[in-house]
Amino acid sequence: MKPKLATLKVTDMEKLTDTVYRLSLGVSESIEFMPGQYVNIEVKMGEWRSYSIANYDEGKREIMLLIDTAPGGVASKVFESIQIGHEFRSILPAGSFVLVDNARPKIFISTGTGVAPFLPMITKLISADFKDEIYLLFGIRYVEKDFVSKFVGDFESKKNFKFIRCITRPEGEGDWMVGRVTKVLFTLGLNLEKYDIYLCGAPQMVGDMVELLKEKGIKENVYFEKY
Repeated sequence: MKPKLATLKVTDMEKLTDTVYRLSLGVSESIEFMPGQYVNIEVKMGEWRSYSIANYDEGKREIMLLIDTAPGGVASKVFESIQIGHEFRSILPAGSFVLVDNARPKIFISTGTGVAPFLPMITKLISADFKDEIYLLFGIRYVEKDFVSKFVGDFESKKNFKFIRCITRPEGEGDWMVGRVTKVLFTLGLNLEKYDIYLCGAPQMVGDMVELLKEKGIKENVYFEKY
C-alpha cells in the first residue's frame, strides 16, 4: 500500500525526559503499517520532518512517536509548545526499514529515539511467538535519560528477550553495562554471524558499528537506518 496524505491529531503527550516526548496521534485515514516504517510530518508550513512510528494501534487508529527536542531546531520548538488537539498534515506510512522474514535470532542496537522503530518490531516478533533470541541494546549517557525501560516491561517476561542498557556515564551501580553500544556488543560473547543485526540512532554510532562489524568479518545480515 502506498503512503497516503492524512491528518494527525495529538490525542495524548508525555514528557519522558528533559528533552524526549511521547506523542499519541490519531490518524484520519486507515493505514497498512509495517513495523519499522516512519511518518513524514509537516511541522510548520513547508517544513517536513520524518519520525519512526514507535507503535500503531489499529483499533484506535493511533500512532505513537518518540520525539527528541534536544537539537533545538524548528521541529523541536514546535513539539515543545504543542497542545492536545493540535493537527499536522502527514504522509504515512513510508520506508522499507522493516523486519526480514526469517527465523534467525535478532540483535537491535539503538541510541536515543533511534529505538523507536525497534519497539513495534520486537512487539511483532513476540506476538508471533518468535522462539529464538532477541537482544535490545540501548545506548545513553546517563541513567536518568532512560525512557525505554517503561516500554519493554512486557517483553522482559519472555525468556528469549534481553534488554541491555549501555550507560557511558553511570553513577553508582545498577542493572546496566558501562560503555557505548559499540563496545558492549562485543563483550557479550555472542556468535554474531548467526544473528540479524539492526542498527538505528546517531549516524556516528551506526557508521562506527558497521565498520566494527566489517572488521569482524560480518558484512551480511546487517540492516540500518541513520537519524
